Amino acid sequence: PKLAYLGKFELKYDKSTRRILENKNEMVPLLVNAVGEDSAMLKLIADRSGDLEKSMGVEVGFAEEDIKKSNESETYADSRLGNVLTDIMRARTGAELAFYNNSGIRNSIPAGKILYRDVYQVEPFGNTISIMKLKGEYIEKFIAEMLNDSYHSVQFSGLTLKYYKNRAD
Repeated sequence: PKLAYLGKFELKYDKSTRRILENKNEMVPLLVNAVGEDSAMLKLIADRSGDLEKSMGVEVGFAEEDIKKSNESETYADSRLGNVLTDIMRARTGAELAFYNNSGIRNSIPAGKILYRDVYQVEPFGNTISIMKLKGEYIEKFIAEMLNDSYHSVQFSGLTLKYYKNRAD
C-alpha cells in the first residue's frame, strides 16, 4: 500500500554554539490498516479540498496527442513536453537559451482536454525561472557534463545539439 511509512527526523541544536548536538531518523509505520484513519482529519481534508478540486478541474487547453516527458529508460532523451516547457521559458523571458531539469518534469499530459490538474502534475514545485548571462565556454562545459550524466540531464531550447556517442571528446 502507498504511504505505509513516514520519515521521522529529530534534531537537537545548540543555538549559542550553532552546532548540532544530536540527530536521529527512522521510518515509522503508519499502521492505517491496524489503527484506522482519523475521522476528524478526514473531515478537515474534505472541508479544505473542495475548492481545490474545483480549481484543479478547470479546463485550460486541449492536446491533439500525448505531450510526453522523457522516460528514464531512454536516459532522459529529448521530449515533446521538455520542448514545450523550455520554449515557454524562452518566450516568457526573452532569453536565447533555456534549460529545464529533467527530473523536475513529473508527469506527461495525455491527449484530450487539458485540466489545470494536468499542468500542476507536470511541475508541482512552483519553481522560479532564473536568468543569467553566460559565456559560450561555460555553456559548452555544461552541455558536456549533461551528456556524461544521463540522470542529471536537461531539456533545452534555443540550440541544436549534435554529438557522437563513441567519441571521448
